[in-house]
Amino acid sequence: SLMQFMISVLVFLITMLPQIIFDIRHDNILSDNITNFLFEKDSFRIGFLDVIKLRIPFYFNTYFSNIFPSDLRVWYSFGLLALISMLVNIKKIHPKIWTVIGILISVCVGMLFFRGNNGNVYGYYFTGSYLLFIIVFTYLISIFPGKKFGSIIYFLFILVFIKQNLPLIKNYLSPKFDSPTTINFKNQKLAIDWIYNDTKDREFNIDVYVPPVIPYAYEYLFTWLGNTKYHKLPKTESIPNLYLLYEQDPPHPERLEKWMIRQNTYAKVEVSANFGGITVERRIRFPKNL
Repeated sequence: SLMQFMISVLVFLITMLPQIIFDIRHDNILSDNITNFLFEKDSFRIGFLDVIKLRIPFYFNTYFSNIFPSDLRVWYSFGLLALISMLVNIKKIHPKIWTVIGILISVCVGMLFFRGNNGNVYGYYFTGSYLLFIIVFTYLISIFPGKKFGSIIYFLFILVFIKQNLPLIKNYLSPKFDSPTTINFKNQKLAIDWIYNDTKDREFNIDVYVPPVIPYAYEYLFTWLGNTKYHKLPKTESIPNLYLLYEQDPPHPERLEKWMIRQNTYAKVEVSANFGGITVERRIRFPKNL
């Protein structure tokens, strides 16, 4: 109804109020970036046929990885079972579930035309729709036709879900800080402490690689620790003493490899250290790059 729509809009605006106030107080920094992203960078150019072959498999892997994170091969079977359940029970599915399905379809179809960020699409773009997908998928599995056979399917689904997710949950609750892929706040601080202790009284530059190339967390940590603990910040102008800090990138090792190849063209490694999935290197720039 119109009243429900108006209430929904009002609630949404209330949740956005802190961002709106922040935007007004900081010279429209958020709204200007959104406008630039949507209208000036051609982020939504129609290119359906160019991207559909890449996006459809990406959708399946992205959504199902939230249910089967350690082995995506099982989604072929359970995905097919969920589709069968939907087709067989098409007249029995609750109207609210159809609404959720419609929202999911609109998100996926809309993103087919997204061409911003140099054509790259990442899983976190869909964070707001993950819960909706999980609700729909588990609902369809739970209403699989046939009381006995449906119960077996649901039991197998729960069994596979627990088998894949329980070890991950255990690792999150009690992580091994020395694991070669572990990246957490403790290891981040250790890596930055190592850099500052290694520099002693020397000035230094920093270059950071964080998949997918978003170093904001380390910019904050260097600013925080540099101002409060070490009273020294990295220099912005190029100087001989350069430190690299990079995280492992198992999904896309080729991106990290390209970044490292570029780094090797203007600085050589002197010493390095590892803190879980984080590596730090002290390098010296080649004279021609100063």
